[in-house]
Amino acid sequence: MSTKRCNAFNSLWTRIPNNFKQCKIYFTERVTNLKSRFHYSILMSSNMTQEHLIKNLGDEIKVKTGRFINHAEQCFHKYQAFAKDYPFIGLFIAIFFIFAILPVLCFVVFSLFTTFVTLGGAISIGLFLWLLFLSIYGFFLLISLVCIFFITCTVFFWIALAALIGRIIFKYIDEHNQTSESFDNHETVNAIKP
Repeated sequence: MSTKRCNAFNSLWTRIPNNFKQCKIYFTERVTNLKSRFHYSILMSSNMTQEHLIKNLGDEIKVKTGRFINHAEQCFHKYQAFAKDYPFIGLFIAIFFIFAILPVLCFVVFSLFTTFVTLGGAISIGLFLWLLFLSIYGFFLLISLVCIFFITCTVFFWIALAALIGRIIFKYIDEHNQTSESFDNHETVNAIKP
């Protein structure tokens, strides 16, 4: 009886290292498999980011621009129907809209115009030197202040535009990263399931 117990204990004792080895091999294979899947998904998401980010962003801008144009057309058709029913209120809304949009249009046109004007820096410097040599200080000061105002407005306009574009791009990149992270988490959860 005791020999059987010793033999059973010895066989169990010799099986334990084999079981540990098998577990270690199994878990090593699983971890390697998970790592390779994770690196593959990162590689695929980085390739998607590098190759298709600009294309997807362009498509998204096209879709949003199309939606905006459709919305503007719907608003215009609603306004036309409203203006036919109530002409005086429609006229008031049209005048109010023109006065509301006029400063924005003026600022955009003004900023674009001053951008083209200030790109000719050599002409500006030549004008300043010419006015300096003629000793017309008042006129020179006026022109300088106007040019400085134009340049300041232009710089702030382009900074605001760049900040807006950067915000849109970084928001798109964050959404893309969140999507790929949720995809990676989903793949990891599926890979862990036996």
